[in-house]
Amino acid sequence: MTDAVSAPPTGTITIEWAVGSDPNDFDTYAWSVRCEPPIPDELVSGLLTEVVKVY
Repeated sequence: MTDAVSAPPTGTITIEWAVGSDPNDFDTYAWSVRCEPPIPDELVSGLLTEVVKVY
């Protein structure tokens, strides 16, 4: 009997962002993060930490 080799899990992290301004001419920022498939917050944080190292 052979064990099936499973591929490492993969997915997509999407960061949506927007820049606007308020009446006092200050920039305002908004962003959201979406993961497909959903993953734990700790894993998202770890992945984004790795991205920051090379971005």
